[in-house]
Amino acid sequence: STGEEFYRIWSIDPYISYSKSNYSLSLRMRNYTIRRFVDTDVFPGEEDAVATQRALDINFRRNWNSGFSLVSGTYITSMQSVGNVYPGRYTGYSGAVYAQGEYSKGRFNTSAGLRYEVNALGEIEDSPGPLFRAGVNYRAAKRTFIRATYGEGFRFPTVGERYVEDNVRGLNVLPNPELKSETGWY
Repeated sequence: STGEEFYRIWSIDPYISYSKSNYSLSLRMRNYTIRRFVDTDVFPGEEDAVATQRALDINFRRNWNSGFSLVSGTYITSMQSVGNVYPGRYTGYSGAVYAQGEYSKGRFNTSAGLRYEVNALGEIEDSPGPLFRAGVNYRAAKRTFIRATYGEGFRFPTVGERYVEDNVRGLNVLPNPELKSETGWY
């Protein structure tokens, strides 16, 4: 027995889309699973590590002849994992709804939108409230663009960041269960 790891990854990603002259609708789904098999001769009592993520993405776009369009939708994921470098089993989810208006006329393009999301990992749940983004793009010449953007972001810590404890070739990886979510802007 060499103690080498063996992985099996599988994914299924069905989608369907429909469009007409002034609108489109798409539905995308994903089921992604990764399993790391453990050599129990080398690591007795250890379990295989398994993580599964499922996602649903619904997107609607409506275009008007005036140059205005609206994009809206929802994105939902769920996660289940059991690892051998962190204790326990974890479940979590992330869900968001969004809407963005876009306008294009001549050399100008503008957009503005809102996104609201909720994230959870085990008993920890967090939401940043509405997140805003906007941008303006002007084509000044054939290959010259002047752009201005503003956007707000939110980052929710992962299972790995909060709970993994491991030693990888002499590098100690330590858990940080008190790690907090971050918000920012660009």
